[in-house]
Amino acid sequence: MCDYSLEAYQSRPAVVGEKLALRRFASGSMGFAGGTVCDTAVCIPAESRLLLQGIGEGTQKVHGVGSVEEAVLTRLKRGLYKDAVRFSNGAQVLLQHLDRGLTVVVMTNGAELDESSHLEPAVGREQGLVLAEMATGGGPTFQRLVGLARSCWDRVTTAVMSTSPVLERH
Repeated sequence: MCDYSLEAYQSRPAVVGEKLALRRFASGSMGFAGGTVCDTAVCIPAESRLLLQGIGEGTQKVHGVGSVEEAVLTRLKRGLYKDAVRFSNGAQVLLQHLDRGLTVVVMTNGAELDESSHLEPAVGREQGLVLAEMATGGGPTFQRLVGLARSCWDRVTTAVMSTSPVLERH
């Protein structure tokens, strides 16, 4: 999702596995961009799981997080800016208060989650870390990729079978 403050810019949706950087746009608003130029905002849906890398020391101390953390993108209801991240310890931080240059890997796309899957992410922690390794240039082993594919396939078939009145399990 893109904050209202970025509506004046061209935008595109984020892709799962993509590595983005937090940049300050010419308007002064912070947002995600795919490169070093802030001419296109990359929008990430609310409830997307992110792997944040390069969290500044000040943010680490104030919010009790490390330099690399998983977080969920959230949309706050009040205030001038709405886009924030929610860390596993419950701390919520506006994108405006994070350090420029911080990078994120999109681990899941919140827009793809339906009501029943909010309890369990579409991509689990292990699969998300494999995607993060791929996005950051690390090479996951063939077995880990096969495991990721099997896990994703199992989740898709389970979801389809449980929601389809036509299909039955055999």
